[in-house]
Amino acid sequence: MAAFEQGYWWIVLVLLVGGLFSTVTLAVLYSYAERSIPIRSAWKKGFLFGGLSWLVSRMPATYYAWLMYSYPGVISIVETINGIAGSVVTGVVLAIVFERIK
Repeated sequence: MAAFEQGYWWIVLVLLVGGLFSTVTLAVLYSYAERSIPIRSAWKKGFLFGGLSWLVSRMPATYYAWLMYSYPGVISIVETINGIAGSVVTGVVLAIVFERIK
């Protein structure tokens, strides 16, 4: 971990706190949205919620980065796939956890 060796440990801390904050925010949003999703299966609810959260958050950010910076197209494609996968997995995990808590 070069960041720790060079004294940039605070960057890693900020990234961890930011990831935790965004996941908690998604959990709160899911708690409000899950009642209005007309699907019975928890993993299908999570899949839909994850896809929608990607559509309104990650996809515009990836598109903006592609427009504003000189990223190669391959990086934009990889970021798109990574964003979809991460959002869907997060949505499914949230849905299953919420289903078991109920």
